[in-house]
Amino acid sequence: MSPDVAASDFPALVPLEPLLAGAQPIVGDPVATTEDLEARIAALRARASALQRRPVVDPATRARMQDRLG
Repeated sequence: MSPDVAASDFPALVPLEPLLAGAQPIVGDPVATTEDLEARIAALRARASALQRRPVVDPATRARMQDRLG
């Protein structure tokens, strides 16, 4: 621990209740939220699957790399 950190004061603690009282409740349809998340998950999985099926290096670039390696 550096000397400046060791010499610094702790942050002031504040009561939690006033912070929670000012918090806005989450408003939304849990079913719609779940459906939206499931759709995003499916789209990301499909994208990941498509990326896994294609080569990392395209054939033209691979050929150039092989030519350089001789």
